[in-house]
Amino acid sequence: MNELFVLSLAMVMAFVFRWAFRALPLENWQIIAAMPRDKLGTGEWRGENLTYYGFFTAGAYLFAVSTVFILLGAISVSAAAIFLIVFIVLGFCIPFSSLIARLVEKIKHTFTIGGASFAGILLVPWIAMIADEGMIRWSGMRVPAMPVPGCIFCGILFRGGHGKACMYQFRVLLRKTAERLPGAGATHV
Repeated sequence: MNELFVLSLAMVMAFVFRWAFRALPLENWQIIAAMPRDKLGTGEWRGENLTYYGFFTAGAYLFAVSTVFILLGAISVSAAAIFLIVFIVLGFCIPFSSLIARLVEKIKHTFTIGGASFAGILLVPWIAMIADEGMIRWSGMRVPAMPVPGCIFCGILFRGGHGKACMYQFRVLLRKTAERLPGAGATHV
């Protein structure tokens, strides 16, 4: 049964990535929606663009968390414990991804997936042990602290794979945009 699950997942992912690498670089897959902010005196609107890049990046996070739920559920970790673990991991990793982006990339208002992954890899074993102790005290149930990091690291890997597909789409968009600039010539992004 495990082999069937892995094979099915691999086939779905192969189909998704095959489609993504062909379709996402196309111009009609760049902007998902525009949200108006201000109406100018000329009658034109100024707004914010919501990109497919952001949508697929959020989808990658959802897929990663779903993977963690499936894998931890398969080893009989309760839903309450999974929520606790995911909440704590994201509660640490999201702020660390911004902090690491500020320190390494010197950019104030951004997040880095590498930074979140780095923080997660360092913190997840400790969070698993704390969740085990907390669940024992709270409900008398154990959280198997050794397999939890493996399950979460699988989620991180799935997020990373989806993130690479998103970055590929975004890099193609940047390259096309840079090539349209006057005097751009051969631009490498």
